[in-house]
Amino acid sequence: AAARHRKSVPRAVASAPTLSGPLAPGLLAPPLVGRTQERALLVRHLAGEGPPLLLLTGEPGIGKSRLLANTLGTAYAQGWTTLHGGCSRRSGQEPYAPIVGALTRFLSSRTPAQRCQELAGCEWLMRLLPEFADATVVPTPAWILPSEQERRLMFEAVVRFARNVAGPAGTLLVLDDLHRAGADALDLLATLAHAGAEEGLRLVGAYRATDVRSEHPLAIMVADLAQAGLVQQAQVGPLAPTEAAELLGRLLIEESAQVEQVEQVLDRCGGGHFTWRATRAGCVRDWQASPGTWHRAFSSGWRHCPHWHETYSRLRPS
Repeated sequence: AAARHRKSVPRAVASAPTLSGPLAPGLLAPPLVGRTQERALLVRHLAGEGPPLLLLTGEPGIGKSRLLANTLGTAYAQGWTTLHGGCSRRSGQEPYAPIVGALTRFLSSRTPAQRCQELAGCEWLMRLLPEFADATVVPTPAWILPSEQERRLMFEAVVRFARNVAGPAGTLLVLDDLHRAGADALDLLATLAHAGAEEGLRLVGAYRATDVRSEHPLAIMVADLAQAGLVQQAQVGPLAPTEAAELLGRLLIEESAQVEQVEQVLDRCGGGHFTWRATRAGCVRDWQASPGTWHRAFSSGWRHCPHWHETYSRLRPS
């Protein structure tokens, strides 16, 4: 453990992390307010406490993705190599999404020489990432094996790759929107969780509790891993009223929102459950111009949120 936390400069951290799945293109991360318990749990997870896989679960828009973004920044500063990805509505059905996306994003940021070093011994990974196959660097295996054997070798290659790219602290894989992941990706994630204890690999994921029932492949994977002591789940709930007020006030400060207006939004949102994307620039100006129709001003913001129809009902006037 001490070796994994030595203070040398990370050799495989490509760049400061930016999110692909958790945050939509063109949107900046909102301020992080509160979440003391969740942040402490994530810090302990990076320190090696608990099972290798930590899953954040909660309602849509509750703040899971923001916690993932903060974890990426913390891990990068501590010397972890970070790989990250997220499922979109379309990518959820792509083979091995979002793990393949995380691997692709990382390798795309590397030089050919770095890829040659980091893909050493990972020939079977090219079956997952054929775009990186190069006969002079990492050739794709030419022989054909039964599908189960090929899959086992591909999974082992992913584990080996995570070991190859590890920074001084290890390798951190962060995956968002796992409720959209297919059974193939969840099988690979389970393999990584089993390997995590020995490989200096830590895993953090998030999913919507509202989208995962007992028969969902993710629920089945979690049950199996829990029996083996390889997963921990943390429920992310609404912010406390004072924290929600602080967050909304900071988001709307440039819009000159009044305290009364902030309080009205929080009241409509049930005391702290709101999605930060609903406070897009201009919505409060529209609200100020037409105080009696503030809910229509906010609707333009909600429509830019992937799950606006699920939460906008909270903001409709009674």
